[in-house]
Amino acid sequence: MRFAILFSIFLIVGCQNQNKPTKNQSTSNTAIGDSIRTEEALPIKIDTPVATQKEDVIPSNDLLYEHPNYDIWNTLAYTPDGEVAQEALDFRDSVKDIGFTVSATEGLIFLYKDPEFLTLFSPFLSERLNSFLVEYKKDIIFPFTQDNSIIVSTDEHIRRMMFWEDFSKSHPDFELPEYANNEFRFLLFKFILGTGNSAIHDWGDIPKIRSEVIESYNRVISDYPNAISAKYLNFLEEQNFTWNRIPFNEYGRGKFPDMYGN
Repeated sequence: MRFAILFSIFLIVGCQNQNKPTKNQSTSNTAIGDSIRTEEALPIKIDTPVATQKEDVIPSNDLLYEHPNYDIWNTLAYTPDGEVAQEALDFRDSVKDIGFTVSATEGLIFLYKDPEFLTLFSPFLSERLNSFLVEYKKDIIFPFTQDNSIIVSTDEHIRRMMFWEDFSKSHPDFELPEYANNEFRFLLFKFILGTGNSAIHDWGDIPKIRSEVIESYNRVISDYPNAISAKYLNFLEEQNFTWNRIPFNEYGRGKFPDMYGN
């Protein structure tokens, strides 16, 4: 029973997001419902850099778009005569049974993780795993980023960052050993260096770190002096919280090589 529960959690958490479809993609003869259920079809890659996962705005996977029945299933989103195919309704119900819901954007359906699905297993899980699931659900319901912008409040950003730092340190033998640490490092990276559309600095001729960002740095250093996050932020403090592009970039590449990109 425990193995089956953990496998289900690994499958949902490890499901890799892909790009939106095009109408001319190749097809597969494998049934989508059966494929989602197999480890071979959706390989579990917990160690995939979390930055890559986070930038995928629409949770979906190529198995859906490559399936020969996709156009039939897509009547859930669009059909010229307004008739939804029974096969499409059956498909919607079948993926719901394994933790996904069917949603749509721009007339195309995609699979979305059902945040309530894993709570079915809560009575059988440890306190630690249930704590993980509560936070994991929040990330699905209230995403951290969208269109390369941070869309949660600074207080929530700090709360999530400190939660995952504490969780990864407190549970080194956690069943998903890389997930908690990757989540922490992703949130810390964004806290220190921002994103393209949520920059930490202004856009003047001589960029300056915004005052509210400096305040948030000081708050973490003051409230969590022994935290790993505070130790990372000490670099910025040593720079007198002055934006200097070359040292910041070197620091980002040195501390977060798998997230910093090019």
